[in-house]
Amino acid sequence: MNARIKKLIESLDNLEKKNQMKFICYVLDSWDNNLINSLNTCNTNLENTNIEIFNPLLIGYSNNLIKDIKCYLNYNYNSFYSFYQKGIEDVLSNFEKLSYEDKIIFLKELFLFLEQNNLLPDNIDGYIIARNIMNYQNN
Repeated sequence: MNARIKKLIESLDNLEKKNQMKFICYVLDSWDNNLINSLNTCNTNLENTNIEIFNPLLIGYSNNLIKDIKCYLNYNYNSFYSFYQKGIEDVLSNFEKLSYEDKIIFLKELFLFLEQNNLLPDNIDGYIIARNIMNYQNN
């Protein structure tokens, strides 16, 4: 893992719980909404078809995966994730500066973080998701 990703994971670990939830939901929303793509653009549907997009479907999950995780976090941690920026501007900026490949690696590390910190519903295995992301990278 490169230094930028390691620093971002450490920053996530040092955030207050409510800010952790905001950041986690932001990253998951990015993944779910095709914002993790080879052009690092937010308008993937308006771009050419040569853009590579990494989303849950590429590793065998439906978009319900993100919804289920966010509902779990909201229920258990009273996460109000509609207003992301307040309190997490630095980690958001550092995440957005990552390259496409680094964002995929960060997602893998995020799911390991979620699993290790018991932040996933019982029916979602963060280790398996991380392994699927790693297998995707190796193809």
